[in-house]
Amino acid sequence: MRSALSRHTPLGRIRVCLHAQYRALHFYARSYFSPITHSRTVMTLILIIIIGGLIGWIASKIMGTDPQQGIFLNIVVGIVGALLAGFIINPLIGGGNIVSGDFSISALLVSLVGAVILIWIVGFIRKKT
Repeated sequence: MRSALSRHTPLGRIRVCLHAQYRALHFYARSYFSPITHSRTVMTLILIIIIGGLIGWIASKIMGTDPQQGIFLNIVVGIVGALLAGFIINPLIGGGNIVSGDFSISALLVSLVGAVILIWIVGFIRKKT
């Protein structure tokens, strides 16, 4: 009999994904001050910002909110959407996202879906108020 937090149950997959997100963020914080990996970490953060901005821009084009958003909001939507996808979508289908440093096609698509969901949620909340 499997426990509820087993790696093979949906709740267990969420736990594994959250642990992977924590390890990635802890690695960035720890290695940021290391002289050996400092340039690699800085380059990864720059890539996250650039690709997050592109993902946010594409998501705003898909949702039709591009005239309302600027560059800064596109970057925020892309990165937060990737985080949202990392917490919700990745445990269900597996894969990575751009925040954990994975820049594969599947990670980019999962991050794009997360950004579109984020724009939809924000638009839904704005229409209610």
